[in-house]
Amino acid sequence: MAGRLGDAAVGTIVKIKVDNKLTDFIIVDQGGFTWLLMKDIYLYGESLGITNTDQYPDSKVDGYLNQSFLSQIDPEISPYIQTSYITCHIYRSNSEVSYNTKVFLLSMSELGFSDGNVGGNRGPVIYKEGNRLSYFDDGEPSEAAIAKRKAQFNKSYMPQWTRSHVRYAQGSSRECMYWIISADGRPSMRNSEEGNGIRPSFKLDPNLYIASNGSLMKNSPPTVPANLIVPSAVTSTKDFDINWGASSDPEGNLSGYILERSLDSGSWIQIYQGRTLSTIDNVPFGANTVQYRVKAYDSAGAHSGYRTGAAVEVTNNTAPSAPPSLTLPEAVNGGFPLEITWEAAQDSDGNLAGYILERQADGGDWAEVYRGESLAFTDQIVKGWETVAYRVRSYDSLEALGDYTVSETRQVNNNTPPAITCPAEEPGVKSDDFTVDYTVSDEEGDPITVTESVDGIKLREFAAEESAQVFTLGGEDFLKLANGPHSLEIAASDGISRTVHEIAFTKEVTAASVTLTEPMEADGKITVCVLSVNGEIPEDADFTVEATNNGKDDSPVWEDCTAQVKAGMNHVFENETAQNGFAFNFRVAVQRGGSGQGGYITSVQGGFQ
Repeated sequence: MAGRLGDAAVGTIVKIKVDNKLTDFIIVDQGGFTWLLMKDIYLYGESLGITNTDQYPDSKVDGYLNQSFLSQIDPEISPYIQTSYITCHIYRSNSEVSYNTKVFLLSMSELGFSDGNVGGNRGPVIYKEGNRLSYFDDGEPSEAAIAKRKAQFNKSYMPQWTRSHVRYAQGSSRECMYWIISADGRPSMRNSEEGNGIRPSFKLDPNLYIASNGSLMKNSPPTVPANLIVPSAVTSTKDFDINWGASSDPEGNLSGYILERSLDSGSWIQIYQGRTLSTIDNVPFGANTVQYRVKAYDSAGAHSGYRTGAAVEVTNNTAPSAPPSLTLPEAVNGGFPLEITWEAAQDSDGNLAGYILERQADGGDWAEVYRGESLAFTDQIVKGWETVAYRVRSYDSLEALGDYTVSETRQVNNNTPPAITCPAEEPGVKSDDFTVDYTVSDEEGDPITVTESVDGIKLREFAAEESAQVFTLGGEDFLKLANGPHSLEIAASDGISRTVHEIAFTKEVTAASVTLTEPMEADGKITVCVLSVNGEIPEDADFTVEATNNGKDDSPVWEDCTAQVKAGMNHVFENETAQNGFAFNFRVAVQRGGSGQGGYITSVQGGFQ
């Protein structure tokens, strides 16, 4: 619960000392100030009659609340009670008066009751005196809402005064009465001289602090941070650290620090908020001076004074550009030199000093291999490296560094690549599965990994012996290829070098067939089916559709239903026997016609019964 009073939710119970006893109060509204209502009835008895008066501001209760009761409130808290501007209706003059007070009773309107007649046209009237507080519901919609208005005295529910007069409509003459909230939480009326309970209400400064036990206390700001440390020399766009000393807080609710910056004696801008005692900043290019100040804040919103540092001069320097390019040869051989070149960088300040070249071998750390004014460097590649990459950046006389230009990573060739031997004659045009014979070998006798691909899609990868191999392209791998030119790729790698051999061929398929891999079983006799073949089938194609209702027999009876499929009609089976139970299957066959026009089948749909 600990925190700022103004941040607590409506309905929260807080504690305030009244007559040196911690007393519960309910937060009934949050606005500019926090509105509290005592949870229980404070006093009850005949001596608390409002007295026969038509003005609540002149009543005995009003005087008691703002004198005797107010003096009983914790003197640490009472100065934070705000003056409230409340509204009261005058009984005899049927008019309204507003006045300033600190402690008061709630009105019927503030308790959630609407203004107007109660119990018919000649019933008592509730006048509008303020707005409904957010803690209370409208009227009496539920037992829960009624319960919010009930209050106890000595652990028993008792009636309580409101500050609202009762008046009857249409000229009825009744003695001066006030609305009360009865012991059951519902509205009632009583003579102003009768005794009832009182529940004091007032508004508090929202910046008071709620302790962990719910009690309210005055909140003191944290102390000023002990120190503020800023570098004596600052270069624009370059990061630097800012540190400050810790603050303390009397209530122990220190929450963090706010650091602000001013450029060239301009306005202060917040650049950090948090609990740590340091941050990193950099000054934008063009600023001549920079100054910082820091303050602490607590969970109740109180702030310390500022700790302000001296203004620091800023050195403006633009880092040189990155070299436009970095070039190294495609072939990198272990044990041989390698020449690396790069293009010149630019520096708007005219103080470009040189370049730093770094090398990365086998994906490890970057290591500097050259620093100077030249645009080229020859490096020695160590035999055994697998990969090598380079990056270069420029620097100026103030040690400002440009961005890196990074090369591609090159494979280092340390041995003789594996050899792949294939027949000189290529496969040519293929309409069905086929194979290609080849052999692989390695001069050093290193283990060889072979990858077989079609059109860049890997089909198989395996460890190969130095012997004859067979690349087989068939089954779904062949079927999934479209008609037209394709490429087989055989790649052999010994873990260091890789050799690739490509073989071109053309797929040309003029026929296709579709069937179910397994017949569809039926519970009873299959007598009829309907099928549709979707796709694009040329007019002159040889197109046949067949169906069977005894697909699980050794010799199924296939019945031609091509005409029915073309006409969109049902096919009635002639076969009436099935040794292994009735089961449905179909087969579709298409052969390209004399026009040579191609086509395709996207799906076969249908059903049977």
